[in-house]
Amino acid sequence: MHGNGNRGSSSQLKPHDDDDYRVWAQLGVEHVCVDPPGNPHDWTLDALRRERERVEKFGLTLDMVQLPLASRPVEEAQSPNVLLGGEPARQRELDPICRLIERIGAAGIPGAKYNFNLIGIPRTAPEPGRGGSRNAAFRWHATDQAAGPWLAGQVSEVENWERIDRFLAAVVPVAEAAKVRLACHPHDAYTPSGYKGVRVGSRDAG
Repeated sequence: MHGNGNRGSSSQLKPHDDDDYRVWAQLGVEHVCVDPPGNPHDWTLDALRRERERVEKFGLTLDMVQLPLASRPVEEAQSPNVLLGGEPARQRELDPICRLIERIGAAGIPGAKYNFNLIGIPRTAPEPGRGGSRNAAFRWHATDQAAGPWLAGQVSEVENWERIDRFLAAVVPVAEAAKVRLACHPHDAYTPSGYKGVRVGSRDAG
């Protein structure tokens, strides 16, 4: 369950069945981020509308869905060349993402989220939590801080920003025309610049 703790909090947990929607509504959740089944590239306009209407039956609002740039290692991404920067494969992946954004808007879904994460979601061993639960955790001291680059290889700050710029230049005008808000999921958890070969920095870096 993600959100700021108030009544407008949003869930991005995948529901197991309709009972989950009922529980979320009972807990005061109003806006959710839930994806239709299947690969996002295959979501039709009808599939997106059906998902929105299903959510609305429980008094919830489908606030956004996720573009096929998921929080995972780049080698498992659904649009890897958008992240890796290879042409012409990058443009071949950007075009269907733009068409998807148009369908999201036409389906009456107001937002879409994405991330630009080249190393996945770093985690260390699960830790005990309340009620005997086992919770995901990240402790920098427990990581392999000298881990070598992944499939993305060595990526400089300049290269990282160039890939971000190319993505945004392609999708932002489409999203504005479709009246779809774009939300960037931050890198989670924070890791120092250069970890696993990927350098990050401010816009003026490099």
